[in-house]
Amino acid sequence: MFNMPANDVDLHAIWKAKAPVLYTVTYHGNGHSAGDAPASSQHAAGDTVTVSGKNTLVRDGYEFVGWHTDPAS
Repeated sequence: MFNMPANDVDLHAIWKAKAPVLYTVTYHGNGHSAGDAPASSQHAAGDTVTVSGKNTLVRDGYEFVGWHTDPAS
């Protein structure tokens, strides 16, 4: 709100960046027998995410080969 002067007034938009929406990457041990999965991390859509290693996870009788979004893989 402002008091109108006796002349034309040009108004210009002022923008403030919104905080990005963050999504969580969560690691699950999927039947691990010992150790801890890597810590969860948050990322904005479009971010490049580096996938963590196995951390200290162990599953007796198995070798860790990577992560997948499907626990049955």
